[in-house]
Amino acid sequence: MRYLDENIKYLSFEDTLTCCRKCAFNYDLNNMELCPQCKKYYKGIPYPTCIECLPEDKRKAAKEKIEFGKEWASMHEELGIFESMTLGEIVKIIRKEKVIHKTAIDELEKYLIGEMT
Repeated sequence: MRYLDENIKYLSFEDTLTCCRKCAFNYDLNNMELCPQCKKYYKGIPYPTCIECLPEDKRKAAKEKIEFGKEWASMHEELGIFESMTLGEIVKIIRKEKVIHKTAIDELEKYLIGEMT
């Protein structure tokens, strides 16, 4: 019965959004939509604006966070770290290879402690 209700809702265009191909792709697959302020860049759906429309201090913090994530991703790729590894195993590899700053290791350990409690 639910299947029929969903089909009727779908065919009646209830709760639908009509978008161009690019916007539909970003909305469906990347969970992003066009920024309502600048209408130039895309933003994550839960956020009010894109990074470029944020105040200077918040923009800088967001870009630093993104850069940190990229560094971690490249480090994982270089070391061959896979999703199946535990965070404890990752910390051991990082310490062994000494490829990351000590404060980052400390932050990861704080995260580990919080995850275990």
